[in-house]
Amino acid sequence: MGYHAQNINTSQKLLMSNFEYCLSQVAPNGSSLYYSCLSLAKEKKEAVVALAAYSNTIHSIGEKYKEADVAKIKLAWWQNELQNLANKKPQHPISITLLPYIDKFNLSITALLAVVEAAQLSISVSVYQTPKELQQHYQHTGGIITALQARVCNNGEFDAKLEKFAHYLGISLEIVRHIYDFKFHLQRQHLYLPLSQLEENNVVTQDIFNKPSKINLQNIFNAQAKSAYDFHKQALQILPKEHFSGQKSLRRFAKLQLKLLDTMQQDGFRMLQHQLRLSPIYKFLLTRFSR
Repeated sequence: MGYHAQNINTSQKLLMSNFEYCLSQVAPNGSSLYYSCLSLAKEKKEAVVALAAYSNTIHSIGEKYKEADVAKIKLAWWQNELQNLANKKPQHPISITLLPYIDKFNLSITALLAVVEAAQLSISVSVYQTPKELQQHYQHTGGIITALQARVCNNGEFDAKLEKFAHYLGISLEIVRHIYDFKFHLQRQHLYLPLSQLEENNVVTQDIFNKPSKINLQNIFNAQAKSAYDFHKQALQILPKEHFSGQKSLRRFAKLQLKLLDTMQQDGFRMLQHQLRLSPIYKFLLTRFSR
């Protein structure tokens, strides 16, 4: 789920096309996004994958680096690169891949910039006070990109209900991603659990960082999982029937991620001990026979 982009050396990059680079970051063979996009036409697939690669790259900067100054420099570079993209002179493989689809699918540079701004915020904020505050953060980190992907799947056209569907779905996916990546984030001094829920369960924030294996977070993860399921349910309820087929790839991806969430929940949310994965054949079958 948490893509954690593969480390690609310079010689490997030179042998890749720009789109192959995007695939290597978020949709290699056997991944959830790979199977979710199988039915998409070539141009839509390239745009959806490039948006996911962009999102993953920006998130990784905000969540990976312990040194705030390093992260800020890298995010500032991306702000400049988005200006290059707006001027049709991108330099990075991801933005080069996105270039032909900015106009074709009506993708907003302003929306892409908002993702960078959300990552900048995550550098300075280590704890979120309430579930609503955390969900608002997820709206900016996940809802915006999912909305752009939904627009691609709808041939660049959009309406209020489709946008709301995408934002709800994006929040649901972000909750799952952060549960899955709990250990990764904790090691980098980031905690994506609402402070109010910690207090309700008599959990001291610093104890989670100092001795996470001794803290019982089961109730909190269950509450987060419920939110993910609820947002997913709301997303499907609001999705207009005329868009149901066109949003198949996003619905399939969400189905895989919620199955992963269900697997983690049945395992007792033991992300500190191991990371669970769905097998490629299971992903294929789950997406192949879903509507």
